[in-house]
Amino acid sequence: MSPELTKLLSCIVEAPEDWTLRMITADCAEEAGDIWLAECLRWMSKNKHRAFYIGGRYYWYNVKYKYANRGDEESDLPTILLDAIKPEAAPFFQGIKDYLFGFTSRSNSENAIYAGWKTLREKGMSIEEITKVVPLKTDTDPLEEID
Repeated sequence: MSPELTKLLSCIVEAPEDWTLRMITADCAEEAGDIWLAECLRWMSKNKHRAFYIGGRYYWYNVKYKYANRGDEESDLPTILLDAIKPEAAPFFQGIKDYLFGFTSRSNSENAIYAGWKTLREKGMSIEEITKVVPLKTDTDPLEEID
């Protein structure tokens, strides 16, 4: 990875909602030959995706749950992409393994989505397959019983 790309990725961590910065970083990634990182960054910018910060952790949520993000659509990911993310640890909610993944740093949450995207593309999945939103699994909040 080029020093310029490394610096731009660090800037995204500091300004996660700078969608233009993500597009510039995508161009740099493409020039460096990292097409899948470029695709992921462009998709994130176009759809305004970034992890949600709460309680000292950065979360990605499963969009298939109606109540997944509790008002923060930027952190909702298509199920197939969320499933490809390697979490730092098991979710702390019992029985909701496909509901959310939390990370101890924004950098780790960003790196997880880039790696998940790459994994899916290496398996031959198209961008459309990765970003497809499936119907709701349930119309109830999986955290209802825990809250």
